[in-house]
Amino acid sequence: MSGWDEGGVFYSDQGAGAEEDETLMTKHLAQRKFVDFLKNFREVSADGPTKYLNQLDCEPAPRSLKVSMDDIKAHSEDLHETLRVNPAEYLP
Repeated sequence: MSGWDEGGVFYSDQGAGAEEDETLMTKHLAQRKFVDFLKNFREVSADGPTKYLNQLDCEPAPRSLKVSMDDIKAHSEDLHETLRVNPAEYLP
């Protein structure tokens, strides 16, 4: 082997920066909105601590995370509606 297949696992968001139709919720768009929600949702104010990101930054990292649908709705109503109407399509 030439070494190209050695090493760790890498992730690349192939859709980063790509224009997507916001009216059509695809799995990729839902995933991007959910990651944005986890990274940026603040419970109290725009300057307050992130609610879910702080929970994920613990050592050891949690195996699960309980997320409020009300919080998702406050962050993105279309993501909330998509998850509410068709949860089996988007949730494991």
